[in-house]
Amino acid sequence: MKHIHAIICVSLLCLNSLAAQADAKDQNIPETYAAIQKLVADASQTFTPGISLSVQLPGQPIKTFTSGMRQWQAPAEPVRSNDVFEHGSVTKTYTAAIILQLIDERKLTLDETLQDVVNSPTQTSAMQPLAEVIKKYPYLQPITLRQLLNHTSGIADELSNKAYWETWRNNRQHVWLDPELVKYGVSLPHKPSGGKMGHYSNTNFTLLGMVIAGVSGKSYSENVHERLFNPLYLRNTWYMPEDYIHNMQEINARMAHGYTLLTTEQDMKKQGYPPYMASKPIYIDQLPACPVVTGFIKADYIDVMLASDPSWLGTEDGGMAGTTQDLVRWIQALQSHRVISAAALDEMLGGKDHAGLVKQKSGTDQFRMQFGLGIYYWTVLQGTAKGTILWGKGGGETGYSTEMRYLPKQHIAFAYTMTTDPTSIQPDVWYNFELQLVNILVAAGRTP
Repeated sequence: MKHIHAIICVSLLCLNSLAAQADAKDQNIPETYAAIQKLVADASQTFTPGISLSVQLPGQPIKTFTSGMRQWQAPAEPVRSNDVFEHGSVTKTYTAAIILQLIDERKLTLDETLQDVVNSPTQTSAMQPLAEVIKKYPYLQPITLRQLLNHTSGIADELSNKAYWETWRNNRQHVWLDPELVKYGVSLPHKPSGGKMGHYSNTNFTLLGMVIAGVSGKSYSENVHERLFNPLYLRNTWYMPEDYIHNMQEINARMAHGYTLLTTEQDMKKQGYPPYMASKPIYIDQLPACPVVTGFIKADYIDVMLASDPSWLGTEDGGMAGTTQDLVRWIQALQSHRVISAAALDEMLGGKDHAGLVKQKSGTDQFRMQFGLGIYYWTVLQGTAKGTILWGKGGGETGYSTEMRYLPKQHIAFAYTMTTDPTSIQPDVWYNFELQLVNILVAAGRTP
């Protein structure tokens, strides 16, 4: 009897200890939120006209922090919590998830080649565009789905083709179709890496979109809505190339204006951007500058919303727009196996011991970054959160910078969008902002 009494006492002590730790963490929440709001406010006073950041701590609802202006022209308006932003390459996580769903359904395998996909007995008539592309460019035929997903295919980036930008400059409302867009990448020299080093290429994901259509017999937009948006209740996310025309009034009313600073070829070259980006014709001398004065910023920005409607965005590589809250919902669904199986998520994150992660050339003092399947895997290299793991994806469009992350050990998700593009923000400024955010979030998970 005494033995049973002792066990009960120890159990109660453990429960009390856990409850005390939970209470301590809950007491940290107002302090954590205050620190995040200050960080967001500082950002809008130093390097971005506006920002929206959504966070979900364990056991808490999604909390959104905003600062700065969604529109600087009169009537000037502050950023709102339900504003819509372009998400750029975060779109690649949706594309990768659909490919992995098709693998879960045994309709594809990661290591089958594009030639295998085209020759599949279950292919549909929608496979014809992809079949024609790999017939015209035979080097594509042995490339595997895994190589497309982790950027080891060696296929050139369609955005590195100057002809793409010239086409866009002549018609900024142009809506790109996959067979047209993909040619800008596949027609450039192929530079295989042997699978050891990733070379980021948007073309990989345009090809994956063509695979999705060919295998499913449905458009990419139909797949996104039926497989992801509808079952996950992502009511504030749109695939812009097709959804914009049907939701134009709502999206225009809710879209925060994006701004860019680097407006001339000379500006781009000064900042050291590669030749194809330096020749990118961003609204040069075609629109009046919008003077923005916010804290330390005093500069002439160009308002992207005045230059083209949002439907011109990329396809399966960068065509999404939505709220930061929906991005948090999306990555939470992904990590909790509500989208793909546990085995598929494991593959996405590099497999056993993450041995399948791929190195990339670029890196920072703050983070080590590796490619998974449609995602980045980050390790913090400095600060109080040193050693912390994050995974997710970022994206940039002219006028917008978006990042989405999940911290698996801390069970924390966050996403943010700044209303200026990556080329208008010095990289160290951006990475230091994220490092400070991660430090705050990791500290929130510790008991005092």
